Amino acid sequence: MGRCTTIVAKRRVIGFHQYPDAPEEVRFLASRHRHEFTIEVAIEVTDSNRETEWFMVGTQLMQYLERNWVHHAHGFEFADMSCEQIAHAILDHFDRASWVAVTEDDECYAHVERIDPYVQDNSKFTVQSVQKLVNEESA
Repeated sequence: MGRCTTIVAKRRVIGFHQYPDAPEEVRFLASRHRHEFTIEVAIEVTDSNRETEWFMVGTQLMQYLERNWVHHAHGFEFADMSCEQIAHAILDHFDRASWVAVTEDDECYAHVERIDPYVQDNSKFTVQSVQKLVNEESA
């Protein structure tokens, strides 16, 4: 049975954003509002003995955020960016990252995954399909 090992660096930051075109039902999101964002960067590794140190990845993540978004004593300013857009930007920066997740207030999140362009049907690599394969092999 094959294995894939991933390390995940997680950082929590206070930030602000807004959704100017919010539908009427959630119009309150159009105004600048605060969240505690949790950002996770996942990197696949082949060596099971600290090939990539997650403390270093976390530091690199914070440096990237500080270089690319205005930040002050109260948090980061993500402007009109959605969690999805923030995750895409971070994934684009970290060449080795396999996925990035950006969570708002430990409730809802965006998960953006790098897809292998050489695989015809990337949809088969969902969490459910991989779990099904694992269950079938262990049965």
